[in-house]
Amino acid sequence: MIKKTSIALLLLLVTCAVFSQGKHVGIWKGTSDGEVGFFKFDADGYATITTDGETMGGKDFIVEDTHVKLTYTIDYSLAPHHIDFVLTTLDDAEEFGRFIGIIEFLSKDEMKIRIDFNNEGRPTDFLPEGNEDTVILHRVSKME
Repeated sequence: MIKKTSIALLLLLVTCAVFSQGKHVGIWKGTSDGEVGFFKFDADGYATITTDGETMGGKDFIVEDTHVKLTYTIDYSLAPHHIDFVLTTLDDAEEFGRFIGIIEFLSKDEMKIRIDFNNEGRPTDFLPEGNEDTVILHRVSKME
């Protein structure tokens, strides 16, 4: 009986882990300091960020005259979940930059995100409601 219960529990945990791994995939919209922005997380690990009409990211774009790509990783084993955005050069696959942050899902179509853009280290919390560092994102489109 204990063995069957243990196996059932293990299967449930694996199923939940696999399901949660893709729940971020899609296009998300948020507002910060009156500006509307979009985060696109695709299933292949590429991210695209659009703010103020400018798009950064994806498989190939230019930063400082260098062709780079923007990928992301999410560590669901930690709470809050850790997210890293990594800029990598296309010609020699060198890391060009990294932005680290945290995310938390409020529902299947709503998450909050806080990213360190100032090289101060990964945030550990989301600060009080209404701060400028934490952005609430709403899913506007799912992607396969």
